[in-house]
Amino acid sequence: MSPFPQKIRFHISASWRRQRIALFMLLLSGLAAVAAATLWAFSEYEFKKMTELVAELRLARKSQVVSPAVADDPIPKQQAASLQKFSSQQFTAQFHELASSVGLPVDEAAYVLEEGERQPYLRYRITMTVKTRYLDVRKFIAALAADMPHVVLDSIRCGREAGMAQPLACEMAFSAFFLKD
Repeated sequence: MSPFPQKIRFHISASWRRQRIALFMLLLSGLAAVAAATLWAFSEYEFKKMTELVAELRLARKSQVVSPAVADDPIPKQQAASLQKFSSQQFTAQFHELASSVGLPVDEAAYVLEEGERQPYLRYRITMTVKTRYLDVRKFIAALAADMPHVVLDSIRCGREAGMAQPLACEMAFSAFFLKD
């Protein structure tokens, strides 16, 4: 064997005996550098994917054009022709009958008729307050959607005054749409 490989082997074994901790730390720092480079490459890849996704979403949002007449008008004109004729007495009776059939005790109800000049329909706004269980409120809204499709829920706000023993107090707002005469 030539003396050159023997010298290399001698220096490596001498270094290993004297500097084991330093060589181990050098090995660990090399592994940490490889791990950091891998994480950096992965984060760059994810950043590129997210940047492309944001660009696609922005492009899709720009391509969706909503005209102001459609945004203000909750019922398209072709659907407005299939609405019922307005009868306040008949509607309120049907509305309260539906509430009592699902066990919803109505504390207070107010009705306001709106006639929009540009709209092909009448809008009847209903606001009501109830004190009951959450399940009864859900039943009423589901029954309303099934039995009276021309009535939509505009808003709902529920809360309890004290502890869980108190009934749930809800304020609900609905809009009913009718055919204009």
